[in-house]
Amino acid sequence: MRVHPQSQRVVFRSAEAVDAPGRLPAALPRLNSTPNPQDTDHLELSTKRSGAALSEPALDDPQRQSYADSRAPLGLNKIDFKRDVLQGLTIEDCYFAAPVAAIACLRPEFFRDAMHENPDGSVTVRFFKCDNPHDVAQTFTPVFVTVSRKVVVDVAGKHCLGHAASQKLWYALLEKAYAQFQGGYKAISHRGLPEVAMGALLGQPVLTFDPLPDALFDRIAALTHAKAAAIVVWGKDRPLLGSGIQDRHCYSVLKTRVVHGERLVTLRNTFGFGEPMDLFGLHAKDGKNDGIFEITFAEMARLLPIYRECALPCA
Repeated sequence: MRVHPQSQRVVFRSAEAVDAPGRLPAALPRLNSTPNPQDTDHLELSTKRSGAALSEPALDDPQRQSYADSRAPLGLNKIDFKRDVLQGLTIEDCYFAAPVAAIACLRPEFFRDAMHENPDGSVTVRFFKCDNPHDVAQTFTPVFVTVSRKVVVDVAGKHCLGHAASQKLWYALLEKAYAQFQGGYKAISHRGLPEVAMGALLGQPVLTFDPLPDALFDRIAALTHAKAAAIVVWGKDRPLLGSGIQDRHCYSVLKTRVVHGERLVTLRNTFGFGEPMDLFGLHAKDGKNDGIFEITFAEMARLLPIYRECALPCA
């Protein structure tokens, strides 16, 4: 079903998401508003065309950054969150990359619904604008953004913002469309709030905890097992030296398990590396240093006590 971008309002009451720890929200909304290339005359926020060219979002550092054409495939048919969603070293948008990776881990098909490759090679992305951010019952309006396939590179011609280890463009163009949605790369490059990014991606209000209650582990376990919500955590204070946790850095929550009564949580670093190391600080504890690591829930509650959760749409 194709939905006109101005014909749908998604309503989700925050009270429904609060629910008791360990229980799923009573009702998760169903979204079906795939970008429709036939609706381009009615898009609420699309990049403006000048002849056949699309305007590009303003760069954060135009002296060291430029746009370059790319012939790489979009890669939506086979999403691998481990290799496809990597935060660039020159952009502080872990608050965006972490929820994207969480969604891609649990429900990769979401991005096949939210992104559409047009016949001219451009890509249209669906975001959501919150109509009433201060109300209890929030409503969201789909907003469609169209971007070209050009990507941002540094003076050496290498990707310097969001990218993939594999030769795929979908995350780089998703980040680019989000920059356009927010008013340019400068608007998203110097930290931000994951709840804003999660609302824009999913069209749902965000449940927050700070600090983490002990009973929240059961809820995280239920939500990740059911693939029902994207969850991210981060901490404000500088963590203990040698913990391998970065301060003010957002991590995706992937899954949980209980081993001999110990509650464990698997997290992912948006850079694709950086995690707790061995006693000598030479090797990752799991031997991989791919950014995916397991810590106890007690450690997470102490080092990363700020929690954001956003419901995924029904399949």
